[in-house]
Amino acid sequence: EKIIHLKELNEQAEASACEDVSPNKLKTILNLWAIKNWIKRQTTPHSKNHLAVLALFDSETLTAKLEKRYDIAQFILTELYDLSKADSDTEESSQEEVPVAFSVLELKDNYANRSIHPLSEQRDDGRDRGCSVLSFQNRSLEDRGRLYGSV
Repeated sequence: EKIIHLKELNEQAEASACEDVSPNKLKTILNLWAIKNWIKRQTTPHSKNHLAVLALFDSETLTAKLEKRYDIAQFILTELYDLSKADSDTEESSQEEVPVAFSVLELKDNYANRSIHPLSEQRDDGRDRGCSVLSFQNRSLEDRGRLYGSV
């Protein structure tokens, strides 16, 4: 367990040339990791800027999980950007925001086909259930309930 001071961590991130960082964004990241059961997080009684954090995995495993999430996100953004460029002959393309029609299943299949380890094989321990939005959104409500134990 380690006590993290959010404001100090924010200053360290700014000193490391991280742009657009704030204590709230750092707290959001830690909350996401807690939801994903990668860490246990608890606020300290003496300050809202101090958090007690306990990693549930070793640093190599956490790094691998972060890299996997980054890889999936990068792939999705590239695919959607390419789809928006393909539709660039429409008059909507001159707008800053362009609607893009896509299939989540097709994105998942494209990622699985280009990846060494398809999404379905990447769930290594059950804690990272629904490791991506892609795998979660393709499930029926009953499947989602069984996956998360609520139905």
